[in-house]
Amino acid sequence: MEPLIYQILIPFATAFLGGFCGWFFKRKRIEKENQGLDDANKRQEITNIDAAVDTWQKVVDSLEVQIGKLLKQRQEDSRQISELSNEVCDLRRQVILLQSQLVSQEEYQAKIERYERLLAKHGIAY
Repeated sequence: MEPLIYQILIPFATAFLGGFCGWFFKRKRIEKENQGLDDANKRQEITNIDAAVDTWQKVVDSLEVQIGKLLKQRQEDSRQISELSNEVCDLRRQVILLQSQLVSQEEYQAKIERYERLLAKHGIAY
């Protein structure tokens, strides 16, 4: 029975001690590697944040340019609308004036026709 225990126990103990020694001596190295990876991740995060800030700044600059263009276009449109409104008002005044002149001419034409009929009725040639 002893040889069976030795056959099982010694390889088991050897494997356990080998694994334990490997872990014990490698843990500091692994911890340093992990810390190095953490530092690399932090640097990568900072780089990513810098890239995001640069992209955001480009977007903001682009929007500022577009807003400036739109404001200039709005001012031009407002000026044009004002000019067109003044032109419409002038044209309305002209239409009203022309309508009143037309009414006056129609009244004069009606008077002329009435006088012509009177003259024709009385046999007067003109």
